[in-house]
Amino acid sequence: MQSRNHNQAQIAAGSERRDRISRLRSEGWTFKRIAAELHISQSRAAQIHKRAVELDEQASRTIPAHRITRQTPIEILPLSIRTSSALLNGGYRIFGDLLPFDRARQRQVLGLLNFGRACLDELADLMTATEPVHE
Repeated sequence: MQSRNHNQAQIAAGSERRDRISRLRSEGWTFKRIAAELHISQSRAAQIHKRAVELDEQASRTIPAHRITRQTPIEILPLSIRTSSALLNGGYRIFGDLLPFDRARQRQVLGLLNFGRACLDELADLMTATEPVHE
């Protein structure tokens, strides 16, 4: 439990830094100036900004949990890039491919490359949010 809280704190800190860099870029700051302000390299500032743009694009493509059906493609589920990529690479194409989300299916997805406990927790949360779809 402690490691999950630690991971959540790291995610929050990363998100805050991405948001700050995006805001500074939108205000016209250069990567050189951002790097000096945050005490990081210019290339790292550019990487973080690129990641923020990717996450924004992904968020614009996802749909809310209440609109998910069995035919919803994995690519537009509200999942992290890591989780959706692991599922796609494992042969899952639509939400219905994950059903039923029982213990056997959980063990199966945990066996996928780059799909760990955090991915399983994220997927389980989505399954809980979309419970009516399972019926």
